[in-house]
Amino acid sequence: MSFQVRRASADDGSSIARIMQTSQLENNPDPARIARLIPQHSTLVAEQAGVIAGFVDAFVTVALDGLARWEVDLLGVDPQWRNRGIARQLVLASLRAALSLDLRYARALIRTDNYPSQRAFAWCGFAPQSIPSVLYVGEPVTAPAPSLPDGARLVTVETFTYGGVWIEGAFSAASFQAARALIFQRSHTTAGAVIRQDDSLAIEAAERAGFVPVGEFDWWERTTADAV
Repeated sequence: MSFQVRRASADDGSSIARIMQTSQLENNPDPARIARLIPQHSTLVAEQAGVIAGFVDAFVTVALDGLARWEVDLLGVDPQWRNRGIARQLVLASLRAALSLDLRYARALIRTDNYPSQRAFAWCGFAPQSIPSVLYVGEPVTAPAPSLPDGARLVTVETFTYGGVWIEGAFSAASFQAARALIFQRSHTTAGAVIRQDDSLAIEAAERAGFVPVGEFDWWERTTADAV
């Protein structure tokens, strides 16, 4: 069966939620949340004869230096349709969408043990950063938010699985505390920081601020200039 990639619509929320669950991206995905966010994101599905076999979701964030980034946030293929090149097809289509918006840099955060995703992104020209990282997450806290230090940034995101902020740039006690306070103020659920394994000072600051590690990840990156 040949699958075609198309833009998702809000009506695809239930199918995407099903794939998220069967591919173990999320234990209890919320179809209504997914449907609400699809118009705000760049969500693509692989479909044939009404059967949706996979999806990829991406959105734009802006780095501390002003660089606009294409965040390939979620990639899922129904287990019964794997090993047919669908994941690669979806990632390439997402890169074309980034290029159409004149976005030149794309990245994806992939678990170090997620070999199928790694193979798909590598086939599409992505490469991992040289040093693996650990994802730390923190919950909301009812406390005044301290001022962010120079070189730190809180990036607000709404994904299919959570609403929250990413801490980027300078990691410090103040930036971790500010993130936890901000997600409480905005009724979000998660603050996250991707910290290199060799950055012992940042890891110590995160843990003192109540953040906990949830897994090892790599940033996979590429430019979109030669997307096909």
